[in-house]
Amino acid sequence: MKEEPVSFSTAEGNLRGIIHYPASAPLGCIITCHGLFSSKESDKFILLGERFAREKFVLLRFDFRGCGESDGDVQDTTITGRKKDLQAAVAFIQRHMPSSARRVGFLGSSLGGFIALLVAPCHASVKAVVTWATPFSFDNVRTAINSTSPRLREDFFIDASTYHPQRFVPRVKNLLIIHGDRDETVPVSHARRLYQAAEEPKELKIVAGADHIFSDGNDRNRAITASLNWFKHYL
Repeated sequence: MKEEPVSFSTAEGNLRGIIHYPASAPLGCIITCHGLFSSKESDKFILLGERFAREKFVLLRFDFRGCGESDGDVQDTTITGRKKDLQAAVAFIQRHMPSSARRVGFLGSSLGGFIALLVAPCHASVKAVVTWATPFSFDNVRTAINSTSPRLREDFFIDASTYHPQRFVPRVKNLLIIHGDRDETVPVSHARRLYQAAEEPKELKIVAGADHIFSDGNDRNRAITASLNWFKHYL
């Protein structure tokens, strides 16, 4: 297994990431999508890269604009901007990966899950999606978002109000929704609404006792194992 730093561009600037390669021919490529104020360097995403590579997947973890090593200011975050970033990541994989790695899965956490759901129907190469702790909407998580630092501009909420999951979630192929029943940021009711909007094949996995970031090692391991099994089946 090996890791490789990469960069790719959008009209607004450069995005930077790390690709984890398996030791043998890959089963496919997983693109991870981190949460609002997170980055590719969170413990969770580093662990995902290592674990998925051991299980014969290529995995790309990258920083959305304004996060980590990528260009931009996180206060300028919008759904539309992150949508463009993930589309750029898909285009990069399609250009640079061997054909065996061009079957793509998305794994998104929190806001990253929402972006994954939004972008997946736009690309025939995306065969499966897994979301962790993902909001259905931003109306009743606004307080939680605004209690953090840095604060987002009002443009984020105006832009977010134009995206309606009822329109794009039914078009997502092979969706696994994972959520902790003690999520303090995004209530588990959001997961149930996403599940209701989705079409088969789909699955909802509620992890008893898990918080928003799956901080407990056992909870995180259960989520990773369920995600791996899902991608092995559908990629």
